[in-house]
Amino acid sequence: MTVGDCGATTPAAEIAEVLARRIPGADVDRLTARIAELKLSLRHAVGLLAHLEAHPDALSSGDATGSAALRRLLDVLAADHPAVQRMRCHNCGAQTELRYRRDGASICGGCYRQTHMKVCVRCGQMGHPDIREGDGIVCTRCRRNDPDRKHPCARCGTVALVAYRIDGRPFCQKCGPHRLHTCSSCGRREQRAHAMTAHGPICPNCYRRGREHQCVQCGRTTTEARRADPESRTWICYRCWTPPTMTCTNCGQLKPCARGSASGKPLCSTCSSRRPPRTCAVCARSVQPQTTLPVGPVCGRCYRKIRRHPHACVVCGETRPLVGVNDAGHPTCGPCCGDTRNWVCRDCGRIDLLIAGTLCLTCNVKDRVRQLLTGADGHIRPQLGGVSELLLDEYTPEQTQEILNGCQWIRLLGKLIATGEPITHDALDQLGCGLHVHHLRHVLVYAGALDERGEGPDGLEPWLRTLLSTLPSGCATVMQRYASWSLLPRTRRRAARGQTKTSTLKYVRTQVLVAHQFLQWLTANQLSLADTTQHDVDTWLRQGASTRLRLRDFMRWASARGLVADLEVRWLGRQGLPEQILDEDQRWALLRRCLRDATLSLRLRTAGALVLLYGQIPTRIVELTVSEVTTAQGDVYLRLRDRPVLLPPPLAAVVTQLIAANAQPSNGQRVRPHQVWLFPGARAGAHLDSGHLTKQLNEDIGIFVRPARGAALSDLAGTLPAPVLAELLGISISAAARWTAVAGSDYADYLAACRDLTQRQPHDTHD
Repeated sequence: MTVGDCGATTPAAEIAEVLARRIPGADVDRLTARIAELKLSLRHAVGLLAHLEAHPDALSSGDATGSAALRRLLDVLAADHPAVQRMRCHNCGAQTELRYRRDGASICGGCYRQTHMKVCVRCGQMGHPDIREGDGIVCTRCRRNDPDRKHPCARCGTVALVAYRIDGRPFCQKCGPHRLHTCSSCGRREQRAHAMTAHGPICPNCYRRGREHQCVQCGRTTTEARRADPESRTWICYRCWTPPTMTCTNCGQLKPCARGSASGKPLCSTCSSRRPPRTCAVCARSVQPQTTLPVGPVCGRCYRKIRRHPHACVVCGETRPLVGVNDAGHPTCGPCCGDTRNWVCRDCGRIDLLIAGTLCLTCNVKDRVRQLLTGADGHIRPQLGGVSELLLDEYTPEQTQEILNGCQWIRLLGKLIATGEPITHDALDQLGCGLHVHHLRHVLVYAGALDERGEGPDGLEPWLRTLLSTLPSGCATVMQRYASWSLLPRTRRRAARGQTKTSTLKYVRTQVLVAHQFLQWLTANQLSLADTTQHDVDTWLRQGASTRLRLRDFMRWASARGLVADLEVRWLGRQGLPEQILDEDQRWALLRRCLRDATLSLRLRTAGALVLLYGQIPTRIVELTVSEVTTAQGDVYLRLRDRPVLLPPPLAAVVTQLIAANAQPSNGQRVRPHQVWLFPGARAGAHLDSGHLTKQLNEDIGIFVRPARGAALSDLAGTLPAPVLAELLGISISAAARWTAVAGSDYADYLAACRDLTQRQPHDTHD
């Protein structure tokens, strides 16, 4: 006897009443009819009613410990009431068809197969049984990789498993016709089914949504989670999960092993990510192979070399990547070496090294860029046209592929495009003030997607808000007043006069950070700003680098407003000049290395020579353009300020080589249009960062800019008058006069000569 045969006095009515109280807007009669459709036995209906009364959250928890009657009821109710959650797998949490039970809970087919793994007779490892072979079984992995089941695809030519057969012709999974369905969960039409459930096909979004869980440690909701505790039915994401500590079967060390525990061969993360080294067929090095070509395993360096440098094939005569050898031992292209894999690009038809056996690198990059920049309407908005040209025209395919694979700023761009909203400076400000956001803003401005906001204080305010949010309320108030009433107004006035540069903003950030560090030090030592003494300031200055002397501006501002006593912080300027001079012998030794050492990069050799010879600072060096280097009658001149300076022949040769290397780079990088910088940077249209250049000079050559520049200016000031020194090198007349005083010379003779020349000018003109 079923519940539907017993009339209204059966538990069906009682079950419907319980459900009506927990489901808003539910109709009791319809619920009774839906329960009757299940055709539950009286015993199962009574058990279901008891379970519902004992578990108030049975409709929304997705608990898999309920009976099969509850699972069937939830499947029926979920189709009519979105608030009802279907039962989830007790092991993996997947919201799918639960056909099996284990330890009193329902599990999916995948988890059931994990508990019924057998030893494969082919590979000898634990695997899921697929077919029987003799007295043993063959696992699904060996069955899937069986070469007898693989055939060349009729469309792309890839040797793969046959997923479709149309008119007797085999097609792989990618080239076969994909049926479009209506998602049984969200109702969207013309969607590719990601999974087929008991209620019909579901789209990828609904599939992932059904597998989302909240981590019990970090609170993050993600699909990449596992059971933290089977008894408490909690979840933990893979970021917080610590694998069990076991002895790795490869390295023999006791480490957390996330892989191989089911097969009895645990592997630590280091060994599982490391492929066994093999001998490269091109360079004969024992390294981890990048791929396997007809010639044999090939390392990454040789693979890129083969791709970038195609040659004429000795068989067909076409210029193609030579990936194999013929019987005579001559290098040949893919189709001519007898390899059966696909070598023809599906889009352009070129013979090349293909990605996934379908597209060449150029076509693959074009598809990925188009997919990235395409909005919800299926079109690339005109605002992003310049970004497409930048990625496809100004970069090589290898560079664009690296950007698409690993750059954070390209991911931020994809998120902005996915919102469907126009990309503005305000939208970028909401992403924060990190380096990735700054780089993305620069790319969008360079590509014409955004107007240049300028190097004014607008770029400082988002960064300042983020910094102040990390400070205690008292320190944040002082820093807010200092920045808003002192630094930002001065920066705005400089911007109005057109005197703001990138170095200006970096200097302002340094002042803020130094004041921030000082306030943090006071807080850590339980001191207040009002009680700070000269001893405290001197102690903090001695514990750090000379950059801490930038605290002088903050202390003067705080003292003027009565926040701190009148304390002294010496100026990082004139006082340090005589102490920061490099020994003359060391200077010439470093200069000879810059001019003669061919193992150093050309830009470091050029920059180091400019520092050691002319006392130029990296901020000015990176702003040099190619147009400032001129040639006249075999001599090379470099304009450092208003007048060109004749370069010595060794330095002129290095500068000429640097310009030629920028015009024809050897690393495969394309020459960007309108390339004007003598020291181009990695960012599109930007020069090299001065801080990065300073760090490279220090680490690679051993040139510390401050003492090296001091030695150069002291030497020049001993031979040139201060006005000439200022005019040639681009420094102020006061700075030139100070260096003349340091060198122990004056320019009285120069002034006298100028006065005599001025007195003779009228007579010379009359003659």
